[in-house]
Order: sequence, then structure tokens, then C-alpha cells
Amino acid sequence: SFISRILEFLYQLFLTFTAGLRSIELYNATGQLLRSVPGNPTGQMNLLTGDLVAGIYYLRAIDLDGQVHSQKVIKY
Repeated sequence: SFISRILEFLYQLFLTFTAGLRSIELYNATGQLLRSVPGNPTGQMNLLTGDLVAGIYYLRAIDLDGQVHSQKVIKY
């Protein structure tokens, strides 16, 4: 999997990827875009999630080669 590790700690989502990113987006279960942040060539990022309610969310990451990767995440 392109997204190799996801850790929720306090009010942030810490992400580790196998390669660098152009961008990452976070959507809610109905497909509404909640976050859009520019990528990071190191493959590590964090997203603030303190204002999000518990539920199912979807990460959409675009790597440096333009490939799109998606992953479901659950906030408790």
C-alpha cells in the first residue's frame, strides 16, 4: 500500500507514505472535501483533525508520478 502508516494522536493524523506526494486530500463519507494540502517530498505529513467528528473519512493522495492512491480512515 502506498500509505504505509496512519497514526491518530491527540488532534492530528500522522501519515507516512512510501514515496513523496504532490498533494493530499481528506473527504468525509458523503464525498465533501474537508482538507487539501500540498504534498511533501519526504513522504511524511500530518493533518489537523481536532474539529472533525467521529466517523469514516477517505484520504486521497497524489504521488510525484501523478498516481492517485486512496485509503479509508476511521476517527473514533
